[in-house]
Order: sequence, then C-alpha cells, then structure tokens
Amino acid sequence: MKTIKNCTLTAIVVVALSTACSAAGYFQVYNLTTAQAGTTATFIDSIVVDGTTTYNILRNGENVVTKITDAGGSNTSSVLTSNATWGGFSSSGVAGQLGADVTGGMIRFANFFDNAIQQIDTTTGTPSNYVSNAQLLSSLGLVAADFNVSATNAVNASGEVAFFNSDSGARQIAISTGPGSAATVADATALTSLTTNSLINGGMTFVGGDLYFGSNSSDSLYKWDTVGAGGGSLVLSQANIVAVTGETTAGFDDIFAAPDGLVYFYETTADSILAFNPTDPSGTLSEVIGAAALAAGPMAGTNVDMLAWFKGNIAWSGAATSGGQVPGFYAVPEPSSLALICMGGLIALRFRRR
Repeated sequence: MKTIKNCTLTAIVVVALSTACSAAGYFQVYNLTTAQAGTTATFIDSIVVDGTTTYNILRNGENVVTKITDAGGSNTSSVLTSNATWGGFSSSGVAGQLGADVTGGMIRFANFFDNAIQQIDTTTGTPSNYVSNAQLLSSLGLVAADFNVSATNAVNASGEVAFFNSDSGARQIAISTGPGSAATVADATALTSLTTNSLINGGMTFVGGDLYFGSNSSDSLYKWDTVGAGGGSLVLSQANIVAVTGETTAGFDDIFAAPDGLVYFYETTADSILAFNPTDPSGTLSEVIGAAALAAGPMAGTNVDMLAWFKGNIAWSGAATSGGQVPGFYAVPEPSSLALICMGGLIALRFRRR
C-alpha cells in the first residue's frame, strides 16, 4: 500500500544514507520484453509490487496485465489478464498509471479510459468494476458524461481509491467509500483556496489518513485530511524544493509513501527523485538520485514514472523510449548492498575524523 502510519528517526537516517550513496546508482530488475510476457503491448502503464511478485499493466497494441514471479531473480513472466479477457470486460484501454496497488487480492486502480475505479483479481486475472462510471456520477451528484478520473490516484490502507476528477466542470478530489460508491474530499473551491488553482498534478499517496499531492501552479506539495476535519495544508513550498534541486521552479510526477517512513516523489524540473520525513518535511528533504545518475544508469534516461518499493528500497518504472531511454523496472540496491557499496566511503570518513 502507498501508506505510512508511523515515522521514526531511522527514516531520517535512511534519507541521509540514500543520498550519500546515490553514486552507487541503480539496477534494472527486468526489461520491457520480460514485462510483456510474450504479448505485443508496448507501453508499461504501471508496475505494482507485492514482495518479489510484480504485476505489469500494459497497453498500446494490446491491453494486458502480466505477472512476474521471483522479480529480480528468475523473472518468470506470465499473462494474468489477456487482451481478450480485458476486451470482454471493457471496450476501452486499461490504465492504472500512478496509483494502482494490491489490496485484498485485487489490483485496484482508477482507469481514466473507462472513468471508473476498477480491479483485477491477482489469482484469476478477472477484471471488474469496484465503482463504475455510473456509480461515481450518481454518488458525486454529477451528470457530465465526460467525467474524468485522471492518472492522479492512490489506494489507502483500507483499499479505498482517492482520485482527482479533472473534468473542468467539476474538478475535485474524491474517494471511493466501498463498492459502488464515492464521496467528495475537496471540491474546486477548496483546492483553489489551498493551492491557487483547482488543478493538481502528478501522483498521490497516503500517510495515514492524509492524502499528499502536488500542484504545478504553485510548485508546491500539499496534504489533505481525508478522515477528519483538518482540511488541507502546505507540506513543501517551492522555496523548500528549489533549495534542494537548485532549479527555479518545481514540478511533480508520482508521489510514494514508503515502508521506511519516508515520502518519495519524482521532481520533474530537476528530473530527480527526492524524499522527506513527513514529520519534518522541509528539514529532511533530500535528493535520493539525480538526473545525472539516472541518465548514466541502465535506464539511460531521466523519465521516471510510477514509484514503488522493491527489496527494501525505492524503485520505479520507466516507460518512455524517447532519447534512447530503455523501458523497464528499476530499483536502487537493497540496503545491505548499499551498505557494502558505501562501506569504503564510510571507512574513509572515519579515518579522516581521527
């Protein structure tokens, strides 16, 4: 789940370790061919991690979901949901984008093609609606046929999906409230009051009941209390972010609350993955891996898509092929590997301090 309940001092240490060891780089867990599992789908929409099993939502050419067992090891791939199976359920494409996650044996996500919250059984591959488009419209009191569930969505610890409705007539953050129903979290007026614009950008993530999201209008990161009456508040300002990146503006793609107690996000101006402890965002904000390291690594590019957690460290999907970027699933080495890689530097530091 993209959610954290508690943050500790260890989390701050992990940021420092990840930053100090960013020169250690990252590795390719598997490539597009492995993710395809023999299908002809050419675009990695989402990669959902469940331990060492991963699920790949792919489209363009075919609409499929594939499964990788022993990811990072044998990388054994198979088709979970075929193009024919998806086509029997929906006449549109499949898309989980920045919010798909596993909950209760289901891969659950907001699909912007069908404008509905959907799910796929991780055992049978059978797709179904968790909240259909008609049910969303009815629950939220909308009549617009072009209701749009965007790529901006996240699954909380209870399996409910928060999403941004970007339809110009009814912009809002909403959340599912069980099968077949949804409720508004923050409407356009509330979003504009908080961020200066009713548009929000990039991914979302939950830290307990707080939903984190970014705004490219104010170049800032915010959170909204989805369970109480706390409303919204600023997490990181543009000034906080550019002080770390060295840029003059900031932008947001995916945001991910990790098991180590940190919130990671891909900053699109600097093309860097940053992280912070939500108990002290501005005081702990740090670069985990920057554009130069991304471009020099096996992805050969800087376009980071969906963030994930793999074997104890941050991971991501890279879908773009422009500029020679290699699509696939990538991760920073697990902490034990990082410790070994960085040991020489730490020993040297110890000697310098004597």
